[in-house]
Amino acid sequence: MTLMDAAWWGPSVRLPKRDRSRILFVERALPGIYIVNGKGERFLNEAKS
Repeated sequence: MTLMDAAWWGPSVRLPKRDRSRILFVERALPGIYIVNGKGERFLNEAKS
């Protein structure tokens, strides 16, 4: 927990049958992209850094 201020934070998804999550860097930069949760609700502003 000591270096948490130096961490890179970003939305990620966990794909079926994968052991790791995938960070959504490129997807956030595409025009017209909305990122939603499992309920289909938008939960963040995709344009924010």
